[in-house]
Amino acid sequence: MGRYITGDIDHKFWFAVQSSDAASKFGGEMEHSYIQYGYDDMEDFNIETLDALIKTFNTDFDEKVDKSTDPEWFNKWYNSKRGVSESAAELVADVQLGITIYQCLLEEGQCYFEAGL
Repeated sequence: MGRYITGDIDHKFWFAVQSSDAASKFGGEMEHSYIQYGYDDMEDFNIETLDALIKTFNTDFDEKVDKSTDPEWFNKWYNSKRGVSESAAELVADVQLGITIYQCLLEEGQCYFEAGL
């Protein structure tokens, strides 16, 4: 059994790597039974954080991903690696989540979801 985000985006948190409040890095936090997130538009999203995380990922792993990268790519990439540290795994998971939220905002104009604790 895992912890999930449900709503305008669906996401499974990375086991033993990603906390339920990982999306707080990008703003949008609302209430706390589940953690609810709401982005009414792109202005509610912390794009600078996503850009910084992508830059760190690209530098640390010599990759060339950007905000248009398919979020599923990160699962395949991570599963192909061995010995990635816990902090590196958290970075990869957070980049994937940030891109998922960003792409939801581009496609839908808003993004709301709940994160299971």
